[in-house]
Amino acid sequence: MRILYHHRTGSTDAQQIHIVAMIDAFRRWGHTVEEVALVPATLGQRPPEQSAMVPRWKSVLRSLPGMADCFYPLASLPNLWLLARASRHQAYDFIYERYAFGNFAGVLWARWRRVPLVLEVNSPLALELSLEGEIRAKKIARWSERTICNLATLVVVVSDVLRRMLIAEGVRASKILVLPNGVNLQAIRQARLYGAKLRPEADWNKGDRVAIGFVGWFRPWHGLENLLTCFRDSPLLRERAVCVLVGGGPTIGHLQHLRSMWNLTDCVHFAGPLAHELALAHASRFDVFVQPAANAYCCPMKLVEAMALGKAVVAPDQPNIRELVDPGREALLFRPGDTAQLQSALERLVECEPLRRDLGEAARRSILTRRLLWLSHAETVVELVRAHSGAHR
Repeated sequence: MRILYHHRTGSTDAQQIHIVAMIDAFRRWGHTVEEVALVPATLGQRPPEQSAMVPRWKSVLRSLPGMADCFYPLASLPNLWLLARASRHQAYDFIYERYAFGNFAGVLWARWRRVPLVLEVNSPLALELSLEGEIRAKKIARWSERTICNLATLVVVVSDVLRRMLIAEGVRASKILVLPNGVNLQAIRQARLYGAKLRPEADWNKGDRVAIGFVGWFRPWHGLENLLTCFRDSPLLRERAVCVLVGGGPTIGHLQHLRSMWNLTDCVHFAGPLAHELALAHASRFDVFVQPAANAYCCPMKLVEAMALGKAVVAPDQPNIRELVDPGREALLFRPGDTAQLQSALERLVECEPLRRDLGEAARRSILTRRLLWLSHAETVVELVRAHSGAHR
C-alpha cells in the first residue's frame, strides 16, 4: 500500500522515536511511505541537548495571552499546502497522521480526496494546553479535538485511560483502537550488544552495586526529585546501589544541586542527553528501571523499552501503568507520590537479585506475548484500513 504519514510536530525526543518507528515498521512490511511534515522526523535526530528545549515560537505564544487560540488553527494552512503538493502526482491508499492540536488539515484533505485517515492520539492536547494556560477558549478547543477525531476513519490511542477520556468528550467509541507504545526487537538486540561494550562514564557500575536507572527528559512531572530523596534517606541505597539518570531537561540544574547538597555525588550519576540508540545501550546496563512518576493517560515509551530489555521495573500504581504490567509479577508498583513506598520497592530489589531477574524476565516475555511491537502495530493498522476500504467499495 502507499501510505502518506502526516504530522505537525517538532520531531523531538519520544515524538520523533514514535514517528520514525512507525514509518520504519510500515516499510518493513513492504509498504511505500512518504512523510509529509514541516520538520520531517526521518531526516535525522536532532542533537539530544536540543530535544528538551521549548521552541522559540512556543515561548512567544505563551507570553501573549489568547494568541495560541488563533495560531493553532491557522497553522493548518501550511500543512494543507504540503498535503496538496504531495498528492499532486501520487495517489495514496490512506493517510496516517500524528494528532496535533487544532490541525484540521489532514482530516479535511482526506475527506475531500475520499481517502481513509488513521489518527494517532498520544495526549488529550485540548486539556493539556488549557491546564498550561496556553489556550483560553476551552470549549472551542474541546470541540476542535472532538471534531477532528470524529472526522478520522480510525483513532489510535496509547492507553485505555485515554480512550475513555476521548469517549467522555464525545468521540465515537467505535472509532477508537488502543495500541500502546511498542519496541523494535532489532534495536533491543543491538542495544544489548552495544551496551556490553560501553565503558561506563565515571565507572558508575563498579563492583557489585545495583544500577537503578531512568531514561527521559528531566521535567517536574517525572518525579526525579523523589528518586534522589530515596537515596538521601536510605543508607542501603547509598551503599549498595547507584542511580543513573540518562537525559537532560529543565530540571537538571535543580537535580544537580540536590545531588551536591545531599552529598550523593558518589551514588548519583548524570549520563547526559544521548541519542536514542545510545540511551538504549545505557539502559541495557541497568539492573532496575524506575519510572518515578507519570501522567494519568500516557504510555511511557522508556518503560516499555525497559521491559523489552528484561529489566526489573518500578513504577507508580495507576490504571495506565497497570495496562502495561502485572503488578508483583512483571513490576513493583508504589502509590503515586509516595516516596516511602518507592524507597521500599527499590530496597527490595537491591537486596534480592532473584526478584530482579524474575521480574525482568516476566516483563520481557509480556512484551513478546502481547506483541507490543511496532511491526505488529503497523500490521494491525493496515489490516483495519483494508477492512474499512473493502466495506466501503
